[in-house]
Amino acid sequence: MSLFGIIAGLALLIFFAFKGKSLIWAAPICTVIVALTGGLDLFPAYTESYMSGFVGFVKD
Repeated sequence: MSLFGIIAGLALLIFFAFKGKSLIWAAPICTVIVALTGGLDLFPAYTESYMSGFVGFVKD
C-alpha cells in the first residue's frame, strides 16, 4: 500500500507541475497522500520529514 501511495503522490506532483500550479501548495497535498497510504501519523510526517526537507531546499 505504501508503494502505491508513493507512486500516486509522485504522479499527482508531476500533474500539478505540468499544469503550472505552485509546488508550495502541491507538495503538502502529495505529502498527505503518501503519509496516509504509508500508515504514518500526519503531524510527525509534516514536522519531521517534510518540513526538514523543505527548509533544506529553501536554505539552498
